[in-house]
Amino acid sequence: MIAVILIIAGIMGYVLNVLLIAYFINKTRPGYWAEDETPDKNGTYEWEHTAGTGIVPKWVSLIGLIAVLQLVVGTCWGVILLIRFFLTR
Repeated sequence: MIAVILIIAGIMGYVLNVLLIAYFINKTRPGYWAEDETPDKNGTYEWEHTAGTGIVPKWVSLIGLIAVLQLVVGTCWGVILLIRFFLTR
């Protein structure tokens, strides 16, 4: 049961993280998502220029890291419990 709760919380946290990232990028650069996804003359995409610029607060990134950790721990826990269940049958 705990594994399922961790997986659901991880999915919800990840979705929240993506929505917050989109919100903060759109708040700083309105219309950013409507731009064409073609690389510039140096071969880099526009979204690459937002990395490390402080547009997204660190706490939003922390939510994403915690969500991924919850997904990993929940999945591993669930797999271990399933293996244990089938081995003790």
